[in-house]
Amino acid sequence: AGALAAIAGVFLTAFPSAGLDSGTGDVALRAFPAAILGGLDSTGGAVVGGLIIGVAEVLTAGYQSNLSFLGRGFDEVMPYVVMVAVLLVRPAGLFGTREATRV
Repeated sequence: AGALAAIAGVFLTAFPSAGLDSGTGDVALRAFPAAILGGLDSTGGAVVGGLIIGVAEVLTAGYQSNLSFLGRGFDEVMPYVVMVAVLLVRPAGLFGTREATRV
């Protein structure tokens, strides 16, 4: 599976018009923190995570002039900041289930 993914990556790099447009990467880079934030085992959690990520990104973009000390384009980094902050508090995500181990 890994070799097949590597070959596909080589072909997509060599022939960029093979299937993915430039907007697909932007969607994937926003979907990943949303899925992690909501919990990988919860579909509803991923939807709620997407809403939280979207609101955080829009608020950051709206207040970008007031947050100039963070640098330009911080709204693109904000989904990952929210993801890391939530994972520090709840490692399974907001709606993820914890694994109980019995000894």
